[in-house]
Amino acid sequence: MRFSKRFALVLVVVAALLSATVPVAQAQTPGGDNLALAQNTKNNSNVFDLSFNIRRVMAGAVDVDNAAVAVASCESCRTIAIAIQVVLIFSDPDVVTTDNLALALNVECTSCETMALAYQYVLTTDGPVHFTGEGNQAIAEILKEIREIASDEELTLEEIHAQVDPLVDELYAVVDTQLVAAGPPEEQEAEDLEAEGTPEPTTTDTTATTPAPVESSPAPDGSTTPASSESPTAAESPSSEPTPVTTP
Repeated sequence: MRFSKRFALVLVVVAALLSATVPVAQAQTPGGDNLALAQNTKNNSNVFDLSFNIRRVMAGAVDVDNAAVAVASCESCRTIAIAIQVVLIFSDPDVVTTDNLALALNVECTSCETMALAYQYVLTTDGPVHFTGEGNQAIAEILKEIREIASDEELTLEEIHAQVDPLVDELYAVVDTQLVAAGPPEEQEAEDLEAEGTPEPTTTDTTATTPAPVESSPAPDGSTTPASSESPTAAESPSSEPTPVTTP
């Protein structure tokens, strides 16, 4: 059984969060992978983390991962992690491995809501490309909308999820329509540094909800939904794996 480097990293991160022995700041991602990490231990609070990454790759073997991890241990709190990654493959690699994972955990929570959403879009091009000015502006506007929606305390988790999905679809449409051939390699290298922040998506979401104590239906303390996809070309198949969990 193969365990990806992302899955291994997530396990380490979760173990560190549960043991409270390693500061969250030490949870770094290797090799351009993307990780949204939201940890909430404060009662009556809301924690939200959005991580967006454009990964440009030119290699014979591609191994790129995307993960959203939300962990809550508090009362009357909300924790949301959203990871969005766009992978642009400039070469014709022999192997393409992309893992997309969302994990939401409630640990000794009371009346808390926890949700993790992970979106990954992989596209093989005919060579180096970059976004048009219009494309960059559209991406910025979409990310701003997602932040506003996920931070809206008046919305339920289901409503947030329902509104984020079509915005991510809009982002995918920008990728499909707003890419143009890039300049010399040295110019593309500079763009790669600035960008740090198939077609067919791979989407994974995990929702863990803890209701008020009056609703007593026993279930596990958390939920884990890993999703893995391997795509040697631009033609991928979409997958969606929602997993609701209720913990008293």
